[in-house]
Amino acid sequence: MKKYHMPKSHPIYFEGDISIEENNPFGIFEAEITAPDNLDIPILQLRFKSENGVKTISPLGKWTSWYFSKELENLKKFGYSYQIKRGYIFEPKYIFRGFVDFLYDLKVKSARKSANYTISKMLLNSLYGRLGMNPKIENHIILPSEQAKKNIII
Repeated sequence: MKKYHMPKSHPIYFEGDISIEENNPFGIFEAEITAPDNLDIPILQLRFKSENGVKTISPLGKWTSWYFSKELENLKKFGYSYQIKRGYIFEPKYIFRGFVDFLYDLKVKSARKSANYTISKMLLNSLYGRLGMNPKIENHIILPSEQAKKNIII
């Protein structure tokens, strides 16, 4: 995360293919994707609602969905084509560089069994996970027994 840009600033909404006006736009885009016919292993994934719930698939053919700009850039190497329909652009910044450098330096300079070593290592290892967490918080409620029995789904 130290080496890669992250979105910084308020998102700017646009409609149309922004890649025509801006070279290497950075953001999240809704795009119409076309996979090449000769792919054995498709690389792009899509969340798909089926009768059995939401599934993650790697489709072939043509579809429209939302993707990060760096994913779309990578597709070109594998023969995919896409057209951006709309999306949000951000200012790209290295927002974790100082954080990672500080913690890594602390870890390197600390004794292996010390609290500083353990805490800095845990913070470095959990950085990706914290960004991937679901922002929706579960609600827990306490119900009387009779009402709880009515709400139980088996």
